[in-house]
Amino acid sequence: METSDNVGHGKLGRRIIRRRIAWRPSRLDFEAALSEVNDSRFGLQAGVFSRDIHKVMRAWDVLEVGGLLVGDVPSFRVDNMPYGGVKDSGLGREGVKLTMEDMTEIRNLVIRQRPVNSIT
Repeated sequence: METSDNVGHGKLGRRIIRRRIAWRPSRLDFEAALSEVNDSRFGLQAGVFSRDIHKVMRAWDVLEVGGLLVGDVPSFRVDNMPYGGVKDSGLGREGVKLTMEDMTEIRNLVIRQRPVNSIT
């Protein structure tokens, strides 16, 4: 676990973190913790460890993140799941299907065929 002097002051959640850490919001109040997570320029993914489905659904409704993982760390991903963030965490989603769509240029060709007896 990485520690920081800012953990107790709620500032750690406002910076982008490029390695796994355990972070517990400075308050034990769930609603305050959700607000503290949202008080950031970033919103890649969040992990919620709770057995209370109502808290999980509340986190899903409130958190401004690209993905919510329940019972796992937010760095988990598999290739077929959309992965990406909101706010300053990037634009678009990663994943095989979404990557193929992003790398595909959709084009349209329309050919109107004249009726056979109108050719002169």
